[in-house]
Amino acid sequence: MTTSVADRPAPLQDFNFGLLDSPEFKEDSVREEVILPLLKAIGYAASGPNKIVRSKGLEHPFLTVGSKKKPITLIPDYLLTVDGNFTVVLDAKAPREEIKTGDNVEQVYSYAIHPEIRVELFGLCNGREFILFDVHQKEPILYFHLSELRHYWDDVLKYLAPVKAATQLPNRLRSVAAPFRKVRNPKTIGKIALGAPVMDVVMETIESVIAMHHGATLEQINDELVIRGLELGFLDILAKEYADLTPLLMESFEFDDKTKVYNLRKNRKFKTHIPLELRVRYFVVSYLKRLEHRHEHPTFDEIVLNIMPLLKNGATPEDQTILKVLETVAERVGTDRWRLIQGDQQLLF
Repeated sequence: MTTSVADRPAPLQDFNFGLLDSPEFKEDSVREEVILPLLKAIGYAASGPNKIVRSKGLEHPFLTVGSKKKPITLIPDYLLTVDGNFTVVLDAKAPREEIKTGDNVEQVYSYAIHPEIRVELFGLCNGREFILFDVHQKEPILYFHLSELRHYWDDVLKYLAPVKAATQLPNRLRSVAAPFRKVRNPKTIGKIALGAPVMDVVMETIESVIAMHHGATLEQINDELVIRGLELGFLDILAKEYADLTPLLMESFEFDDKTKVYNLRKNRKFKTHIPLELRVRYFVVSYLKRLEHRHEHPTFDEIVLNIMPLLKNGATPEDQTILKVLETVAERVGTDRWRLIQGDQQLLF
């Protein structure tokens, strides 16, 4: 008589978790000694309908910036499949690695939303802990210490047993938001869904990076475009149609050969949707920097007079909004003149 997965005892009952304290027990040991027995107990194998795909090399999409190629290496440790369809991404980390927040979570999230994968669930395991996320939620849907696996076994099977994981397949084509990076503009996601030209999103992304960093390098622009392309599912189009960004950047933006950053051209407005306070901050800092080179300190009225024409594209700020932003990046000189905060005290963003 065959025992169903649900009737089997939780694995790892005899595992010595003290081994995790040894410097010899690294990520490869987590894979072989912890994750593989767990996946087999759930019902997956190296072959058959419920298959474990190990270290699948995804196509490496990239953008070219000038003559420089920017590769993205995406090799998830485990892809779980049901009847040939990807259902879950799982990645192993060393016992000392953080798996609840930060770069490791973002890395595995990027695997889950990759155009070749597109799954709903992704998880991480460092031998001590196991965590499972839904791509549409920032908070985990399951988290526990593996030493307590027997208490969470039903929950593990609820999400990861092949018959359960397969129920995620009908939702795989839903648009994926990005809960593990800064919040995206819903209008941008809508543009892609409605088939708007990729160029619109490219320009919006470039201007956002420039505003955020108060001038952006090629690498900063490239990195954000790659991430945006992955998130919204158009990286293949981006790599093909806009592989060399240099002509676009040189034509549309001002390049500082000394600092190697791109900025808006003088007296040019943002053409795409940038949050109001971010636009105000960008133009305030630009104006104050320009006057610093002349050793001049403008009054508040002079600042407003100079930046207001550049803010007419979209919502126009009240003077109080400009003052609020000004106080975060500048300091008073005398009674009513301003200069950028000096040295390490200046916190632009």
